[in-house]
Amino acid sequence: QQLIDLLGIDRIVVQETIDGSGMGMPGMMGGMGGMGGGGGDIEEALEEADIDADDLAEELE
Repeated sequence: QQLIDLLGIDRIVVQETIDGSGMGMPGMMGGMGGMGGGGGDIEEALEEADIDADDLAEELE
């Protein structure tokens, strides 16, 4: 929301692909996929993807 306010736009579409984790989304590919052992990989990927809205707004200006 902060990024939307800073940039003065109506909406943002985010598409993210995390490769190598071997997991599927619930409801796709029949159930939970490979979620069992992928917890650490997911947390690491989320930390890498964590961005500051102010920094991104500066990059886009």
